Amino acid sequence: MEFPKPSVENLLSLARYGGKNKLRAAKEISNLDPNTDVEKLMLLIEELASDTEDPVFSELGISLSKLIEKMNSQILEQLIEKLLSSHEGRLLLCIILSATQRKIDTDLISEVIRRLLNDDSEEIRNGGIGVLRNYMKDIGIQEVTDIVLELTSSSSIEIKCFSTIILTALSNLLPNELIESVILNLLDDENLEARRCAIEALAENLIGKVAKNRRILRELLCKIKTLSNDLVDQFLETVRSNEEIYGLVKAILEN
Repeated sequence: MEFPKPSVENLLSLARYGGKNKLRAAKEISNLDPNTDVEKLMLLIEELASDTEDPVFSELGISLSKLIEKMNSQILEQLIEKLLSSHEGRLLLCIILSATQRKIDTDLISEVIRRLLNDDSEEIRNGGIGVLRNYMKDIGIQEVTDIVLELTSSSSIEIKCFSTIILTALSNLLPNELIESVILNLLDDENLEARRCAIEALAENLIGKVAKNRRILRELLCKIKTLSNDLVDQFLETVRSNEEIYGLVKAILEN
């Protein structure tokens, strides 16, 4: 026996009772008609998404990630645009697009990823990494490269440094050539903080992967040699705990 699908109106009424009813309403969203009017759906989302720390918020994101798998492209695009317009919406979108199996037009999802990774909120930027991870294969490594390199040209030092967080989080999925390009861009930056971010990321998190390609390692170390003694010393001090890497790095730097 097939049970009737819930309506937005039913779930909105349920959510307004508060307490566990909000969680029940959030879970039921995945069973809504995928052709539900977006304006009505947004009213329900806003009712449930008022507290981003509440477990209801995460449940809402997971439930919506299942609902969008059944939506047509036009309705999905409308929903995405609505969610992008607010802080809570963008945070929710990070959950939805990190968890869903829905294929999305590559131009659209690339633009969404760019907006999330360039957000003023660190929490949203971190959530955007999950979306990037989920859609890497769909958009292709060249587009991923373009997206990450664009961050190194940002006017915001926070965004520039965030590019190294992406490298660290996705290092097992990214080619060494992308890591090299990002680190070199930052080492060339006139802002000392950008150079420090590059040094720290390479020394603390990426040196093991990069060291597997001696050409790239040598290129990066030759660039580091041109920097201030303080930055070179900072780099050496950070890698000192790994004897094998330290010996290799020191030999190249002193050559």
